[in-house]
Amino acid sequence: MSNLSIRLWFCVAVAFVALAFADPLTEWASNAGLFGSGNFTDHSNADAVPALLVGFACMASHLIARCRSVRRESDPQAWLSAWARVLDARALTHLLPLIYALQIGALYVTETFEQHLVLGHGLGGSIWLGAPIVASLLIHALFCAATAFAIARVVRTFARTALRIARSIAVIALRRPRESGLALRRLCYFPSPFDSAPLVCRIGERAPPFAVA
Repeated sequence: MSNLSIRLWFCVAVAFVALAFADPLTEWASNAGLFGSGNFTDHSNADAVPALLVGFACMASHLIARCRSVRRESDPQAWLSAWARVLDARALTHLLPLIYALQIGALYVTETFEQHLVLGHGLGGSIWLGAPIVASLLIHALFCAATAFAIARVVRTFARTALRIARSIAVIALRRPRESGLALRRLCYFPSPFDSAPLVCRIGERAPPFAVA
């Protein structure tokens, strides 16, 4: 999987996860009157859980694909270093505009679909933002950055864990068993018929001889 593919999967996952947390908070603040008495929302958060599931599904699919590809790498340490460089702080800073654009686009699509599904028609205007334009864009930008750095840290931790697991499996596979097979011996004890015979007593006087006929 190329670095471009890594970045694309990561950006899509972060965009949907950030959207799933930022949108309900934005609409809650609007409905609570923190932005004035205007009507800024559609009074529904039906799109939050599906957006969160999409984000987690994208990230899980990406991580599983990367975990499988580690077996085909000639140098796992180089693979881990390359993956870490793709998601380091400097790279994330350059990815934030793309993630933010995907997040806002996903917000428009999910909110419009939600309005048609719940209300039967779209509300138009800036209702899909869930708040005044400046406030909504600012909240989504903050969640975009926070989510990106949090998920990047989780992904790097997963990469190190996957590398350790892969190394352990390789060591076990190359290790030769000490014996070709395991021979189990069952010790069977068969008691002698004389084992239960009483011992001859040697204490005391000698017995008298038998009578001679």
